[in-house]
Amino acid sequence: MMAQRRLTPRKAATEMLAYLRKNANKKRAQSYQRYFKEPVDYFGLGTENMKTVKRELLERTKGSWTTKEAVQFCKLMVKDPHMESRGLGYQVV
Repeated sequence: MMAQRRLTPRKAATEMLAYLRKNANKKRAQSYQRYFKEPVDYFGLGTENMKTVKRELLERTKGSWTTKEAVQFCKLMVKDPHMESRGLGYQVV
């Protein structure tokens, strides 16, 4: 049995952004725009999907990430202009 490699903040951010892009819903993303006067970027994932993604990430990193690593993950996620990626970064911290 091979030991699972530790998930780094950079690897987690890469995985999460890939997941968000893969599961984007353009129609839903466009509908979210109605809540804002200015243009806002969304992937269009629903609340339940985002809760599941966050829960799974927290389970994978529980007890292994320091606060500094959580902040590193957040900094990487907020570089992306989409609301979901930014929200996920802040929620992990």
